[in-house]
Amino acid sequence: MRCALCAQRPRALRLTCQKDSLISNVVTSLESLLQEATARLDSLRAAAADAEALARSTMIEVEKAAAYVDGLRAAQSVVPTIRVRTRQVEVQNARSRELSNPWKQILHTVSKRADGGTFDYEDLDRAAREVGHESSRETLRSQMSLYKGRGLVDAAGGGAFALTQDGHDAIADVVLPKVEPVAHRSAFGRGSSFTDDLDDDVPF
Repeated sequence: MRCALCAQRPRALRLTCQKDSLISNVVTSLESLLQEATARLDSLRAAAADAEALARSTMIEVEKAAAYVDGLRAAQSVVPTIRVRTRQVEVQNARSRELSNPWKQILHTVSKRADGGTFDYEDLDRAAREVGHESSRETLRSQMSLYKGRGLVDAAGGGAFALTQDGHDAIADVVLPKVEPVAHRSAFGRGSSFTDDLDDDVPF
């Protein structure tokens, strides 16, 4: 639009005024376009930054997944070895539960005479003498402690013990002695003696 002052001016001045107005409008339009372009550029820069952050995060997750897969492959290769070692330990544990035949004889004897299914150290000492083996108080205590740990006997209170089912299974194949009992004084009296025959199972 023409301004009111331009209409009152000479033609040359009116042209100049129109030119200035046109230039002003063009400048205003260009400034508006520049602002819009700047806003879009900032938006694109923000989107690019977000995309870069997402790419870094995705790369980290990919690396974690790759490491996890490598770990699974390594574990898979170790499983057979673990199974073999586990089987070896099971065999060793089974062997560690075996009793020497002298102790099978002693436990077989006290189990047959156990009062109410229980026996004490006096019963063990008497049974050891009856099957022809020397015994000492230390040997008896060591063996009972060992067999409790293996689950072959349970403490029944008052210094008494009882065979567990595992204990009965362990003496099922006992070979009974065919020799005369060895006479000696009780392990609970003065002059008790130690033995090498019954210490086979003591882990010293």
